[in-house]
Amino acid sequence: MGLEYRQQVMNELCGAIDLIDPAAVESFEAQLLNAKRIFCHGTGRSGLNARAFAMRLMHMGRETYIVGDVLTPSIREGDVLLVISASGNSKNLETTVRKAIGEGASVAAITTNSDSALYRLAQNSVLIKAPTKNDPVDEKASVAPMGTLFEEGSYILCDMIILDMMRKLEIKTADMVYRHANLE
Repeated sequence: MGLEYRQQVMNELCGAIDLIDPAAVESFEAQLLNAKRIFCHGTGRSGLNARAFAMRLMHMGRETYIVGDVLTPSIREGDVLLVISASGNSKNLETTVRKAIGEGASVAAITTNSDSALYRLAQNSVLIKAPTKNDPVDEKASVAPMGTLFEEGSYILCDMIILDMMRKLEIKTADMVYRHANLE
């Protein structure tokens, strides 16, 4: 039965979230709150998390885009490129980050790797200490395969950031529901 792992998964998830630096999250949030527009990016499951975060930012009334979407405008000074990447070393993400910086945008990152190009290039990075698909199985223990703990941790972190930003901006759930898609 799939639920037999529930306690271990929840313990690992809480453990990873407990290790996140609150000051890093505060700086990350401030960067987003001060952004003219927010462009979200990632690949694979991290990319799905970036899209989910972008959706909630839009529900909050923030001007938010998904990198690669045909309706996404050009990034400019005053904008933030938010990237979620476990390894922080994907060449295509690094290329995008360098392009955004060249256009005058700042970069915010969620990653596991403080020794990555993404971490070094971002103005603000939040580290989630969790194994990635590239880590040897015996070095960072998790019952979940590959980068699952990072992916789940980043998803929950983004939801917690939304809650805090809602509080800071005095946004109510009803305000967000009003912006929710109604052509479904």
